[in-house]
Amino acid sequence: MQAAVSHKLIKQQLKIRQKVQLKVISNSMAPLIRAGDLVEITAVLPSNLQTGSIITVVTMDGLLTHRLVNIEGHAHQLFIRGEWQMSVESFAFADYLGQVTAVIRGKKQRRLNAYSWQWMAKGQFWLGIKYLFVAQLMKKSLQKGRKLFLRKTT
Repeated sequence: MQAAVSHKLIKQQLKIRQKVQLKVISNSMAPLIRAGDLVEITAVLPSNLQTGSIITVVTMDGLLTHRLVNIEGHAHQLFIRGEWQMSVESFAFADYLGQVTAVIRGKKQRRLNAYSWQWMAKGQFWLGIKYLFVAQLMKKSLQKGRKLFLRKTT
């Protein structure tokens, strides 16, 4: 019940254009966002979101902050995942709370809507996808009993 009440209060604050700061409790978005950091959430319409943005949604267990990997506007679905996670989760637009616009770690505040941070975050996102792809290929090769990256010379 407390989680339901708190996300309703957060939605009310965001509706009146207030920014909300929440403490992060997991490392699913590390290294950009770590456990103990504060994230600043701002109201942004789902139609104005871009892939690569970091958003917060309401789940059965509470709030979840992950990277937006796909938007299906006609189906009103948002697809998100943690930085180094393989699985993608889908949420309805109704579950969407807001976009993370800043990360506060100690006394340092990083504005994520600044051009340089958007560039870095998207670069990190694509590097993560490439890393996961290579890891999957290596895992499949090892499962088939192949030796990796070794060529026999005659």
